[in-house]
Amino acid sequence: NEQGNDVIMHRAAIDVTFSAPKSVSIMGEVYGDERIKQAHQEAVSEVLEAISNEAIKSRVMKDGELKDERANETIIAKFEHNTNRLQEPDTHTHALIINAIKTSDGKYHSISNEEVFKTQRMYGAMYMNKLAEKVQGLGYDIQIKDDKGNFDIKGVGQEAIDTLSTRKKEIDEALAEKGLTRESASANAREVATLGTRGKKLDIAHEELIEDWKEKSDKVMEVDGETLIAQSKMNQTLNASQDQTLGAKEATRLSMKTLTEREAVFDERVLRQKAYERGVGTTTAAEIDKHIEELKKGGVVVSLEDGRTTTKAVLNSEKWTIKTINEHKDSVEQITNEEDVVSHIASYEEKQGFKLTKGQNESVKKIFSTTDRFIGIQGLAGTGKTTMLEVVKNIAQDNGYVIRGMSGTKKAANTLMKETGIESNTNTMFLANARKAQKEWDQIKLDNPEAVRQKELWIVDESSFAGQQQLNEISNLAIKADARVVFVGDKMQLQSIAFGKPFEVGQKRGLDFEQMKDINRQKNEKLKALVDTTLGVSKEDLNASNIKKTINMMEENGYIVEKKGT
Repeated sequence: NEQGNDVIMHRAAIDVTFSAPKSVSIMGEVYGDERIKQAHQEAVSEVLEAISNEAIKSRVMKDGELKDERANETIIAKFEHNTNRLQEPDTHTHALIINAIKTSDGKYHSISNEEVFKTQRMYGAMYMNKLAEKVQGLGYDIQIKDDKGNFDIKGVGQEAIDTLSTRKKEIDEALAEKGLTRESASANAREVATLGTRGKKLDIAHEELIEDWKEKSDKVMEVDGETLIAQSKMNQTLNASQDQTLGAKEATRLSMKTLTEREAVFDERVLRQKAYERGVGTTTAAEIDKHIEELKKGGVVVSLEDGRTTTKAVLNSEKWTIKTINEHKDSVEQITNEEDVVSHIASYEEKQGFKLTKGQNESVKKIFSTTDRFIGIQGLAGTGKTTMLEVVKNIAQDNGYVIRGMSGTKKAANTLMKETGIESNTNTMFLANARKAQKEWDQIKLDNPEAVRQKELWIVDESSFAGQQQLNEISNLAIKADARVVFVGDKMQLQSIAFGKPFEVGQKRGLDFEQMKDINRQKNEKLKALVDTTLGVSKEDLNASNIKKTINMMEENGYIVEKKGT
Protein backbone atom coordinates (compact mmCIF):
# COMPACT_ATOMS: atom_id res chain seq x y z
CA ASN A 1 0.00 0.00 0.00
CA GLU A 2 0.97 3.68 0.05
CA GLN A 3 2.60 3.27 3.48
CA GLY A 4 4.93 0.58 2.11
CA ASN A 5 3.33 -2.26 4.06
CA ASP A 6 2.74 -5.68 2.52
CA VAL A 7 -0.90 -6.31 1.73
CA ILE A 8 -2.36 -9.71 0.87
CA MET A 9 -4.59 -9.30 -2.19
CA HIS A 10 -7.50 -11.73 -2.03
CA ARG A 11 -8.93 -12.80 -5.38
CA ALA A 12 -12.68 -12.40 -5.01
CA ALA A 13 -13.59 -14.64 -7.94
CA ILE A 14 -12.34 -16.33 -11.09
CA ASP A 15 -13.89 -15.02 -14.31
CA VAL A 16 -14.53 -17.79 -16.83
CA THR A 17 -15.94 -16.49 -20.11
CA PHE A 18 -17.88 -18.47 -22.74
CA SER A 19 -18.31 -16.85 -26.16
CA ALA A 20 -20.48 -18.25 -28.94
CA PRO A 21 -19.25 -18.29 -32.56
CA LYS A 22 -20.15 -15.12 -34.43
CA SER A 23 -22.66 -16.92 -36.68
CA VAL A 24 -24.50 -18.14 -33.58
CA SER A 25 -24.56 -14.58 -32.22
CA ILE A 26 -25.93 -13.30 -35.52
CA MET A 27 -28.81 -15.78 -35.57
CA GLY A 28 -29.60 -15.24 -31.91
CA GLU A 29 -29.08 -11.50 -31.49
CA VAL A 30 -29.65 -10.07 -34.97
CA TYR A 31 -32.47 -12.32 -36.17
CA GLY A 32 -33.93 -13.05 -32.75
CA ASP A 33 -33.85 -16.84 -32.58
CA GLU A 34 -34.37 -17.23 -28.84
CA ARG A 35 -33.76 -20.97 -29.15
CA ILE A 36 -30.13 -20.23 -30.04
CA LYS A 37 -29.60 -18.04 -26.99
CA GLN A 38 -31.19 -20.71 -24.81
CA ALA A 39 -28.84 -23.31 -26.32
CA HIS A 40 -25.85 -21.14 -25.38
CA GLN A 41 -27.10 -20.73 -21.81
CA GLU A 42 -27.71 -24.46 -21.42
CA ALA A 43 -24.24 -25.31 -22.75
CA VAL A 44 -22.67 -22.83 -20.32
CA SER A 45 -24.62 -24.24 -17.36
CA GLU A 46 -23.62 -27.81 -18.20
CA VAL A 47 -19.94 -26.91 -18.48
CA LEU A 48 -20.06 -24.96 -15.22
CA GLU A 49 -21.52 -28.01 -13.53
CA ALA A 50 -18.62 -30.08 -14.87
CA ILE A 51 -16.12 -27.48 -13.64
CA SER A 52 -17.74 -27.48 -10.21
CA ASN A 53 -17.62 -31.28 -9.98
CA GLU A 54 -14.17 -31.83 -11.47
CA ALA A 55 -11.94 -28.78 -11.11
CA ILE A 56 -12.96 -26.87 -7.99
CA LYS A 57 -10.99 -27.90 -4.95
CA SER A 58 -9.35 -26.43 -1.87
CA ARG A 59 -6.58 -27.39 0.52
CA VAL A 60 -7.92 -28.52 3.87
CA MET A 61 -5.92 -29.37 6.98
CA LYS A 62 -6.49 -33.01 7.93
CA ASP A 63 -4.48 -34.87 10.55
CA GLY A 64 -1.93 -32.07 10.57
CA GLU A 65 -1.43 -32.22 6.79
CA LEU A 66 -2.76 -30.04 3.98
CA LYS A 67 -4.77 -32.18 1.56
CA ASP A 68 -6.68 -31.41 -1.64
CA GLU A 69 -10.43 -31.76 -1.32
CA ARG A 70 -13.20 -31.30 -3.87
CA ALA A 71 -15.88 -28.76 -3.09
CA ASN A 72 -19.21 -29.70 -1.53
CA GLU A 73 -20.70 -26.41 -2.68
CA THR A 74 -19.56 -23.97 -5.37
CA ILE A 75 -20.99 -20.47 -5.79
CA ILE A 76 -21.10 -19.20 -9.38
CA ALA A 77 -22.60 -15.94 -10.59
CA LYS A 78 -23.49 -15.75 -14.31
CA PHE A 79 -23.75 -12.53 -16.31
CA GLU A 80 -25.24 -12.79 -19.80
CA HIS A 81 -24.13 -10.29 -22.46
CA ASN A 82 -25.10 -9.90 -26.10
CA THR A 83 -22.66 -7.23 -27.36
CA ASN A 84 -18.96 -6.55 -27.33
CA ARG A 85 -17.19 -3.24 -26.66
CA LEU A 86 -17.80 -2.07 -30.21
CA GLN A 87 -21.53 -2.79 -29.88
CA GLU A 88 -21.45 -5.74 -32.25
CA PRO A 89 -23.54 -8.88 -31.66
CA ASP A 90 -21.60 -11.11 -29.29
CA THR A 91 -23.45 -13.73 -27.26
CA HIS A 92 -21.26 -14.47 -24.27
CA THR A 93 -21.43 -15.26 -20.58
CA HIS A 94 -19.15 -14.20 -17.76
CA ALA A 95 -19.21 -16.85 -15.03
CA LEU A 96 -17.69 -15.64 -11.78
CA ILE A 97 -16.61 -18.59 -9.66
CA ILE A 98 -16.61 -17.13 -6.17
CA ASN A 99 -13.35 -17.77 -4.34
CA ALA A 100 -15.00 -19.44 -1.36
CA ILE A 101 -16.08 -23.07 -1.36
CA LYS A 102 -17.62 -25.20 1.34
CA THR A 103 -15.73 -28.39 2.20
CA SER A 104 -16.23 -31.39 4.47
CA ASP A 105 -15.35 -29.46 7.62
CA GLY A 106 -18.39 -27.24 7.02
CA LYS A 107 -16.22 -24.17 6.52
CA TYR A 108 -15.52 -21.99 3.49
CA HIS A 109 -12.03 -22.06 2.01
CA SER A 110 -10.26 -20.36 -0.90
CA ILE A 111 -10.12 -22.18 -4.23
CA SER A 112 -6.86 -23.76 -5.41
CA ASN A 113 -6.75 -21.90 -8.72
CA GLU A 114 -4.25 -24.08 -10.58
CA GLU A 115 -6.77 -26.76 -11.54
CA VAL A 116 -9.16 -24.19 -13.04
CA PHE A 117 -6.42 -22.58 -15.11
CA LYS A 118 -5.02 -25.92 -16.30
CA THR A 119 -8.44 -26.99 -17.57
CA GLN A 120 -9.43 -23.79 -19.41
CA ARG A 121 -8.87 -25.19 -22.88
CA MET A 122 -10.60 -28.46 -22.07
CA TYR A 123 -13.74 -26.78 -20.78
CA GLY A 124 -13.68 -24.33 -23.66
CA ALA A 125 -13.68 -27.31 -26.02
CA MET A 126 -16.46 -28.93 -23.99
CA TYR A 127 -18.59 -25.77 -24.32
CA MET A 128 -18.08 -25.61 -28.10
CA ASN A 129 -18.94 -29.29 -28.46
CA LYS A 130 -22.11 -28.96 -26.39
CA LEU A 131 -23.17 -25.79 -28.21
CA ALA A 132 -22.69 -27.46 -31.60
CA GLU A 133 -24.77 -30.42 -30.42
CA LYS A 134 -27.61 -28.14 -29.34
CA VAL A 135 -27.46 -25.94 -32.46
CA GLN A 136 -27.71 -29.06 -34.63
CA GLY A 137 -30.58 -30.24 -32.47
CA LEU A 138 -32.40 -27.03 -33.41
CA GLY A 139 -32.22 -28.03 -37.07
CA TYR A 140 -29.27 -25.92 -38.19
CA ASP A 141 -26.48 -27.34 -40.30
CA ILE A 142 -22.97 -26.44 -39.19
CA GLN A 143 -19.58 -26.34 -40.86
CA ILE A 144 -16.33 -27.06 -38.99
CA LYS A 145 -13.77 -24.27 -39.45
CA ASP A 146 -10.59 -25.83 -38.06
CA ASP A 147 -9.14 -28.73 -36.06
CA LYS A 148 -9.94 -26.93 -32.79
CA GLY A 149 -13.64 -27.63 -33.14
CA ASN A 150 -14.65 -24.07 -34.03
CA PHE A 151 -17.78 -24.03 -36.18
CA ASP A 152 -20.29 -21.73 -37.85
CA ILE A 153 -23.89 -22.10 -38.94
CA LYS A 154 -24.23 -22.82 -42.65
CA GLY A 155 -25.93 -19.96 -44.45
CA VAL A 156 -24.23 -17.28 -42.36
CA GLY A 157 -21.37 -16.49 -44.73
CA GLN A 158 -17.88 -15.31 -43.89
CA GLU A 159 -18.60 -11.82 -45.21
CA ALA A 160 -21.45 -11.39 -42.73
CA ILE A 161 -19.23 -12.68 -39.93
CA ASP A 162 -16.38 -10.33 -40.85
CA THR A 163 -18.73 -7.34 -41.15
CA LEU A 164 -19.77 -7.76 -37.53
CA SER A 165 -16.38 -8.85 -36.13
CA THR A 166 -14.21 -5.73 -35.99
CA ARG A 167 -13.59 -6.26 -32.26
CA LYS A 168 -12.08 -9.67 -33.00
CA LYS A 169 -9.89 -8.02 -35.63
CA GLU A 170 -8.56 -5.57 -33.01
CA ILE A 171 -7.53 -8.39 -30.67
CA ASP A 172 -5.99 -10.46 -33.50
CA GLU A 173 -3.91 -7.48 -34.60
CA ALA A 174 -2.68 -6.92 -31.04
CA LEU A 175 -1.60 -10.56 -30.85
CA ALA A 176 0.01 -10.42 -34.29
CA GLU A 177 2.20 -7.53 -33.14
CA LYS A 178 3.72 -9.99 -30.65
CA GLY A 179 4.01 -12.75 -33.23
CA LEU A 180 1.05 -14.66 -31.81
CA THR A 181 -2.30 -16.01 -32.97
CA ARG A 182 -5.35 -16.98 -30.92
CA GLU A 183 -4.27 -20.61 -31.22
CA SER A 184 -0.62 -20.12 -30.25
CA ALA A 185 -1.14 -17.50 -27.53
CA SER A 186 -1.51 -18.50 -23.91
CA ALA A 187 -4.67 -17.65 -21.98
CA ASN A 188 -2.77 -14.86 -20.24
CA ALA A 189 -1.52 -13.41 -23.55
CA ARG A 190 -5.05 -13.44 -24.98
CA GLU A 191 -6.35 -11.69 -21.86
CA VAL A 192 -3.65 -9.01 -22.10
CA ALA A 193 -4.51 -8.40 -25.77
CA THR A 194 -8.21 -8.20 -24.96
CA LEU A 195 -7.78 -5.76 -22.09
CA GLY A 196 -5.15 -3.73 -23.93
CA THR A 197 -7.46 -3.03 -26.87
CA ARG A 198 -10.61 -2.50 -24.84
CA GLY A 199 -12.24 0.85 -25.47
CA LYS A 200 -14.88 2.66 -23.48
CA LYS A 201 -18.34 1.12 -23.57
CA LEU A 202 -20.83 2.88 -25.81
CA ASP A 203 -24.39 3.53 -24.69
CA ILE A 204 -26.73 2.92 -27.64
CA ALA A 205 -30.39 1.92 -27.55
CA HIS A 206 -30.68 -1.83 -28.17
CA GLU A 207 -33.44 -1.37 -30.79
CA GLU A 208 -31.14 0.88 -32.81
CA LEU A 209 -28.35 -1.67 -32.59
CA ILE A 210 -30.54 -4.47 -33.92
CA GLU A 211 -31.64 -2.32 -36.89
CA ASP A 212 -28.02 -1.48 -37.65
CA TRP A 213 -26.96 -5.15 -37.38
CA LYS A 214 -29.75 -6.33 -39.67
CA GLU A 215 -29.02 -3.66 -42.24
CA LYS A 216 -25.35 -4.70 -42.38
CA SER A 217 -25.94 -8.45 -42.35
CA ASP A 218 -28.87 -8.50 -44.82
CA LYS A 219 -26.57 -7.14 -47.51
CA VAL A 220 -24.06 -9.97 -47.21
CA MET A 221 -25.97 -12.98 -45.80
CA GLU A 222 -25.89 -16.07 -48.02
CA VAL A 223 -29.43 -16.93 -46.91
CA ASP A 224 -32.04 -14.55 -45.50
CA GLY A 225 -31.98 -14.84 -41.69
CA GLU A 226 -35.73 -15.41 -41.29
CA THR A 227 -35.63 -18.08 -44.00
CA LEU A 228 -32.72 -19.79 -42.25
CA ILE A 229 -34.69 -19.93 -38.99
CA ALA A 230 -37.76 -21.33 -40.75
CA GLN A 231 -35.67 -24.01 -42.46
CA SER A 232 -34.07 -25.00 -39.15
CA LYS A 233 -37.48 -25.47 -37.52
CA MET A 234 -38.52 -27.77 -40.36
CA ASN A 235 -35.27 -29.73 -40.06
CA GLN A 236 -35.68 -29.99 -36.31
CA THR A 237 -38.52 -32.45 -36.76
CA LEU A 238 -37.14 -34.18 -39.86
CA ASN A 239 -33.50 -34.77 -38.85
CA ALA A 240 -32.75 -38.34 -37.81
CA SER A 241 -30.43 -38.79 -34.89
CA GLN A 242 -26.90 -39.82 -35.88
CA ASP A 243 -24.82 -42.55 -34.29
CA GLN A 244 -22.88 -40.55 -31.71
CA THR A 245 -21.18 -43.63 -30.28
CA LEU A 246 -19.19 -44.17 -33.47
CA GLY A 247 -18.27 -40.48 -33.53
CA ALA A 248 -17.01 -40.67 -29.94
CA LYS A 249 -14.88 -43.71 -30.71
CA GLU A 250 -13.33 -42.11 -33.78
CA ALA A 251 -12.70 -38.73 -32.09
CA THR A 252 -11.03 -40.44 -29.12
CA ARG A 253 -8.99 -42.81 -31.28
CA LEU A 254 -7.58 -40.01 -33.42
CA SER A 255 -6.84 -37.87 -30.36
CA MET A 256 -4.94 -40.69 -28.65
CA LYS A 257 -2.99 -41.33 -31.85
CA THR A 258 -2.00 -37.67 -32.12
CA LEU A 259 -0.97 -37.40 -28.47
CA THR A 260 1.07 -40.61 -28.34
CA GLU A 261 2.97 -39.68 -31.47
CA ARG A 262 4.54 -36.85 -29.45
CA GLU A 263 4.60 -38.10 -25.86
CA ALA A 264 4.45 -41.46 -24.09
CA VAL A 265 2.29 -39.99 -21.33
CA PHE A 266 -0.18 -37.12 -21.39
CA ASP A 267 -2.76 -35.36 -19.27
CA GLU A 268 -6.23 -36.91 -19.48
CA ARG A 269 -7.62 -33.38 -19.69
CA VAL A 270 -5.74 -32.89 -22.96
CA LEU A 271 -7.17 -36.16 -24.31
CA ARG A 272 -10.67 -34.99 -23.46
CA GLN A 273 -10.03 -31.56 -24.98
CA LYS A 274 -8.72 -32.99 -28.25
CA ALA A 275 -11.59 -35.48 -28.47
CA TYR A 276 -14.20 -32.76 -27.80
CA GLU A 277 -12.65 -30.67 -30.57
CA ARG A 278 -12.53 -33.54 -33.05
CA GLY A 279 -16.05 -34.61 -32.12
CA VAL A 280 -17.78 -31.30 -32.83
CA GLY A 281 -20.66 -32.00 -35.19
CA THR A 282 -20.37 -35.80 -34.99
CA THR A 283 -20.68 -36.68 -31.31
CA THR A 284 -21.20 -35.19 -27.87
CA ALA A 285 -18.92 -34.42 -24.95
CA ALA A 286 -20.98 -36.81 -22.82
CA GLU A 287 -20.46 -39.67 -25.29
CA ILE A 288 -16.72 -38.95 -25.40
CA ASP A 289 -16.43 -38.98 -21.60
CA LYS A 290 -18.39 -42.24 -21.49
CA HIS A 291 -16.14 -43.84 -24.12
CA ILE A 292 -12.93 -42.73 -22.34
CA GLU A 293 -14.21 -44.31 -19.11
CA GLU A 294 -14.93 -47.54 -21.01
CA LEU A 295 -11.38 -47.50 -22.41
CA LYS A 296 -9.99 -47.02 -18.90
CA LYS A 297 -12.04 -49.92 -17.53
CA GLY A 298 -10.87 -52.08 -20.42
CA GLY A 299 -7.21 -51.20 -19.82
CA VAL A 300 -6.78 -49.48 -23.18
CA VAL A 301 -6.30 -46.10 -21.49
CA VAL A 302 -4.14 -46.37 -18.37
CA SER A 303 -4.05 -43.88 -15.48
CA LEU A 304 -0.55 -43.65 -14.01
CA GLU A 305 0.19 -43.05 -10.35
CA ASP A 306 1.57 -39.57 -11.01
CA GLY A 307 -1.87 -38.47 -12.24
CA ARG A 308 -1.11 -38.61 -15.93
CA THR A 309 -2.38 -40.97 -18.60
CA THR A 310 -1.05 -43.24 -21.31
CA THR A 311 -2.26 -46.15 -23.40
CA LYS A 312 -1.67 -49.87 -23.12
CA ALA A 313 -0.11 -49.80 -26.58
CA VAL A 314 2.45 -47.19 -25.50
CA LEU A 315 3.28 -49.01 -22.28
CA ASN A 316 4.12 -52.08 -24.30
CA SER A 317 5.83 -50.21 -27.08
CA GLU A 318 9.57 -50.40 -27.52
CA LYS A 319 9.49 -47.26 -29.63
CA TRP A 320 9.20 -44.93 -26.66
CA THR A 321 12.18 -46.55 -24.96
CA ILE A 322 14.38 -46.19 -28.02
CA LYS A 323 13.19 -42.63 -28.67
CA THR A 324 13.92 -41.55 -25.09
CA ILE A 325 17.35 -43.18 -24.96
CA ASN A 326 18.46 -41.58 -28.20
CA GLU A 327 17.02 -38.14 -27.44
CA HIS A 328 19.10 -38.02 -24.25
CA LYS A 329 22.43 -38.96 -25.75
CA ASP A 330 25.12 -36.34 -25.09
CA SER A 331 22.63 -34.43 -22.93
CA VAL A 332 24.60 -34.25 -19.64
CA GLU A 333 28.14 -33.45 -18.53
CA GLN A 334 30.42 -36.26 -17.41
CA ILE A 335 30.52 -36.63 -13.63
CA THR A 336 34.32 -36.53 -13.26
CA ASN A 337 37.53 -36.97 -15.25
CA GLU A 338 39.40 -40.18 -16.01
CA GLU A 339 42.30 -39.30 -13.70
CA ASP A 340 39.94 -39.15 -10.72
CA VAL A 341 38.35 -42.49 -11.66
CA VAL A 342 41.73 -44.24 -12.10
CA SER A 343 42.85 -42.92 -8.74
CA HIS A 344 39.73 -44.21 -6.99
CA ILE A 345 40.06 -47.64 -8.64
CA ALA A 346 43.72 -47.92 -7.59
CA SER A 347 42.85 -46.97 -4.03
CA TYR A 348 40.06 -49.55 -3.90
CA GLU A 349 42.28 -52.31 -5.33
CA GLU A 350 45.01 -51.57 -2.81
CA LYS A 351 42.53 -51.66 0.08
CA GLN A 352 40.84 -54.90 -1.06
CA GLY A 353 44.00 -56.68 -2.13
CA PHE A 354 42.84 -57.66 -5.63
CA LYS A 355 42.60 -56.15 -9.11
CA LEU A 356 39.33 -55.35 -10.88
CA THR A 357 38.66 -57.34 -14.03
CA LYS A 358 38.76 -55.62 -17.37
CA GLY A 359 34.95 -55.57 -17.51
CA GLN A 360 34.66 -54.05 -14.02
CA ASN A 361 37.31 -51.46 -14.79
CA GLU A 362 35.80 -50.39 -18.09
CA SER A 363 32.28 -50.28 -16.64
CA VAL A 364 33.32 -47.89 -13.87
CA LYS A 365 35.04 -45.66 -16.41
CA LYS A 366 31.99 -45.74 -18.72
CA ILE A 367 29.64 -44.60 -15.94
CA PHE A 368 31.75 -41.55 -15.06
CA SER A 369 32.92 -40.54 -18.51
CA THR A 370 29.61 -40.75 -20.38
CA THR A 371 27.63 -37.70 -21.47
CA ASP A 372 24.50 -39.83 -22.05
CA ARG A 373 21.74 -39.66 -19.45
CA PHE A 374 21.03 -43.38 -19.85
CA ILE A 375 23.67 -46.11 -20.15
CA GLY A 376 23.77 -49.86 -19.56
CA ILE A 377 26.07 -52.43 -17.98
CA GLN A 378 25.50 -55.87 -19.49
CA GLY A 379 27.08 -58.22 -16.97
CA LEU A 380 26.92 -61.99 -16.96
CA ALA A 381 26.20 -63.80 -13.71
CA GLY A 382 29.37 -64.05 -11.62
CA THR A 383 31.27 -61.19 -13.29
CA GLY A 384 31.34 -59.05 -10.14
CA LYS A 385 28.69 -56.42 -10.83
CA THR A 386 28.25 -55.85 -7.08
CA THR A 387 31.96 -55.14 -6.60
CA MET A 388 31.90 -52.77 -9.55
CA LEU A 389 28.93 -50.88 -8.05
CA GLU A 390 30.71 -50.48 -4.71
CA VAL A 391 33.50 -48.61 -6.51
CA VAL A 392 30.89 -46.53 -8.37
CA LYS A 393 29.25 -45.57 -5.07
CA ASN A 394 32.53 -44.27 -3.65
CA ILE A 395 33.35 -42.15 -6.70
CA ALA A 396 29.80 -40.76 -7.02
CA GLN A 397 29.61 -39.70 -3.39
CA ASP A 398 33.07 -38.10 -3.49
CA ASN A 399 31.84 -36.01 -6.43
CA GLY A 400 28.74 -34.74 -4.62
CA TYR A 401 26.20 -37.15 -6.09
CA VAL A 402 23.47 -38.93 -4.18
CA ILE A 403 23.45 -42.51 -5.44
CA ARG A 404 20.23 -44.50 -5.19
CA GLY A 405 19.54 -48.08 -6.18
CA MET A 406 16.52 -50.18 -7.08
CA SER A 407 15.82 -53.76 -8.03
CA GLY A 408 12.89 -55.93 -9.06
CA THR A 409 12.39 -57.70 -5.73
CA LYS A 410 12.78 -56.78 -2.06
CA LYS A 411 15.37 -59.51 -1.57
CA ALA A 412 17.48 -58.28 -4.47
CA ALA A 413 17.21 -54.66 -3.29
CA ASN A 414 18.32 -55.65 0.22
CA THR A 415 21.26 -57.60 -1.21
CA LEU A 416 22.29 -54.62 -3.35
CA MET A 417 22.18 -52.31 -0.32
CA LYS A 418 24.00 -54.74 1.97
CA GLU A 419 26.82 -55.58 -0.45
CA THR A 420 27.41 -52.13 -1.97
CA GLY A 421 26.20 -49.68 0.67
CA ILE A 422 23.91 -48.03 -1.91
CA GLU A 423 20.53 -47.03 -0.45
CA SER A 424 18.16 -49.32 -2.38
CA ASN A 425 14.52 -50.23 -2.72
CA THR A 426 12.20 -52.18 -4.98
CA ASN A 427 11.40 -50.60 -8.33
CA THR A 428 7.83 -49.99 -7.19
CA MET A 429 8.80 -48.30 -3.91
CA PHE A 430 11.58 -46.33 -5.59
CA LEU A 431 9.10 -44.92 -8.10
CA ALA A 432 6.61 -44.02 -5.36
CA ASN A 433 9.32 -42.14 -3.47
CA ALA A 434 10.57 -40.47 -6.67
CA ARG A 435 7.08 -39.23 -7.53
CA LYS A 436 6.70 -37.77 -4.05
CA ALA A 437 10.16 -36.16 -4.20
CA GLN A 438 9.36 -34.64 -7.60
CA LYS A 439 6.11 -33.15 -6.30
CA GLU A 440 7.95 -31.64 -3.32
CA TRP A 441 10.67 -30.27 -5.59
CA ASP A 442 8.12 -28.68 -7.91
CA GLN A 443 6.72 -26.80 -4.91
CA ILE A 444 10.20 -25.75 -3.77
CA LYS A 445 10.90 -24.31 -7.24
CA LEU A 446 7.63 -22.37 -7.13
CA ASP A 447 8.60 -20.86 -3.79
CA ASN A 448 12.26 -20.35 -4.72
CA PRO A 449 13.06 -20.36 -8.47
CA GLU A 450 16.80 -20.08 -7.68
CA ALA A 451 16.88 -23.37 -5.75
CA VAL A 452 19.33 -26.00 -7.08
CA ARG A 453 18.54 -29.70 -6.77
CA GLN A 454 21.18 -32.13 -5.54
CA LYS A 455 22.66 -34.29 -8.29
CA GLU A 456 21.62 -37.94 -8.36
CA LEU A 457 22.81 -41.19 -9.92
CA TRP A 458 20.24 -43.98 -10.14
CA ILE A 459 21.26 -47.65 -10.37
CA VAL A 460 18.62 -50.00 -11.81
CA ASP A 461 19.83 -53.45 -10.79
CA GLU A 462 18.51 -56.56 -12.54
CA SER A 463 17.24 -54.28 -15.31
CA SER A 464 16.02 -57.21 -17.40
CA PHE A 465 13.39 -57.69 -14.68
CA ALA A 466 11.92 -54.21 -15.31
CA GLY A 467 9.02 -54.21 -17.76
CA GLN A 468 8.20 -51.56 -20.32
CA GLN A 469 5.92 -49.55 -18.04
CA GLN A 470 8.40 -49.43 -15.16
CA LEU A 471 11.33 -48.54 -17.36
CA ASN A 472 9.35 -45.79 -19.07
CA GLU A 473 8.38 -44.30 -15.73
CA ILE A 474 11.92 -44.57 -14.33
CA SER A 475 13.20 -42.77 -17.41
CA ASN A 476 10.51 -40.10 -17.31
CA LEU A 477 11.12 -39.31 -13.62
CA ALA A 478 14.89 -39.28 -14.17
CA ILE A 479 14.49 -36.67 -16.89
CA LYS A 480 12.39 -34.51 -14.54
CA ALA A 481 14.90 -34.92 -11.71
CA ASP A 482 17.89 -34.39 -14.04
CA ALA A 483 19.28 -37.69 -12.73
CA ARG A 484 21.69 -40.10 -14.46
CA VAL A 485 20.55 -43.71 -14.85
CA VAL A 486 22.67 -46.85 -15.11
CA PHE A 487 20.76 -49.98 -16.13
CA VAL A 488 22.65 -52.98 -14.77
CA GLY A 489 21.73 -56.58 -15.51
CA ASP A 490 21.99 -59.61 -17.71
CA LYS A 491 19.63 -59.86 -20.67
CA MET A 492 20.04 -63.65 -20.65
CA GLN A 493 19.06 -64.02 -17.00
CA LEU A 494 15.90 -62.63 -15.38
CA GLN A 495 13.13 -61.43 -17.66
CA SER A 496 10.24 -59.14 -16.83
CA ILE A 497 6.90 -60.68 -15.87
CA ALA A 498 5.33 -57.54 -17.37
CA PHE A 499 5.15 -56.73 -21.07
CA GLY A 500 8.29 -55.76 -22.95
CA LYS A 501 12.03 -56.48 -22.79
CA PRO A 502 13.35 -52.90 -22.73
CA PHE A 503 16.82 -53.70 -21.34
CA GLU A 504 17.55 -56.16 -24.14
CA VAL A 505 15.94 -54.03 -26.83
CA GLY A 506 17.79 -50.94 -25.62
CA GLN A 507 21.15 -52.65 -26.11
CA LYS A 508 20.23 -53.41 -29.71
CA ARG A 509 18.76 -50.03 -30.56
CA GLY A 510 20.91 -47.24 -29.19
CA LEU A 511 21.68 -47.68 -25.48
CA ASP A 512 25.42 -47.16 -24.92
CA PHE A 513 26.60 -50.00 -22.71
CA GLU A 514 29.67 -51.75 -21.39
CA GLN A 515 29.97 -55.53 -21.11
CA MET A 516 31.29 -57.60 -18.21
CA LYS A 517 32.20 -61.10 -19.43
CA ASP A 518 34.97 -62.15 -17.03
CA ILE A 519 33.25 -64.77 -14.88
CA ASN A 520 35.06 -65.36 -11.61
CA ARG A 521 32.35 -66.99 -9.51
CA GLN A 522 33.34 -70.54 -10.49
CA LYS A 523 36.77 -71.36 -8.98
CA ASN A 524 36.87 -74.92 -10.33
CA GLU A 525 38.36 -74.97 -13.85
CA LYS A 526 35.95 -77.68 -15.04
CA LEU A 527 32.95 -75.69 -13.86
CA LYS A 528 34.29 -72.55 -15.54
CA ALA A 529 34.64 -74.56 -18.77
CA LEU A 530 31.00 -75.60 -18.52
CA VAL A 531 29.90 -71.97 -18.16
CA ASP A 532 32.07 -70.85 -21.07
CA THR A 533 30.67 -73.63 -23.29
CA THR A 534 27.08 -72.74 -22.35
CA LEU A 535 27.58 -69.07 -23.26
CA GLY A 536 29.61 -69.69 -26.41
CA VAL A 537 32.70 -67.91 -27.68
CA SER A 538 31.10 -64.45 -27.50
CA LYS A 539 29.61 -65.21 -24.07
CA GLU A 540 26.26 -63.91 -25.25
CA ASP A 541 25.11 -66.79 -27.42
CA LEU A 542 22.83 -68.88 -25.19
CA ASN A 543 21.40 -71.33 -27.75
CA ALA A 544 20.29 -74.95 -27.99
CA SER A 545 23.56 -76.07 -29.62
CA ASN A 546 25.71 -74.70 -26.79
CA ILE A 547 23.40 -76.15 -24.14
CA LYS A 548 23.64 -79.58 -25.77
CA LYS A 549 27.46 -79.34 -25.74
CA THR A 550 27.39 -78.44 -22.06
CA ILE A 551 25.15 -81.38 -21.18
CA ASN A 552 27.54 -83.71 -23.04
CA MET A 553 30.49 -82.29 -21.06
CA MET A 554 28.59 -82.77 -17.78
CA GLU A 555 27.90 -86.40 -18.67
CA GLU A 556 31.56 -86.96 -19.59
CA ASN A 557 32.70 -85.53 -16.25
CA GLY A 558 30.17 -87.54 -14.28
CA TYR A 559 28.13 -84.56 -13.15
CA ILE A 560 24.88 -86.14 -14.36
CA VAL A 561 23.86 -89.27 -12.50
CA GLU A 562 20.73 -91.23 -13.40
CA LYS A 563 19.10 -93.25 -10.66
CA LYS A 564 16.55 -95.78 -11.82
CA GLY A 565 13.54 -96.77 -9.84
CA THR A 566 13.25 -93.52 -7.92
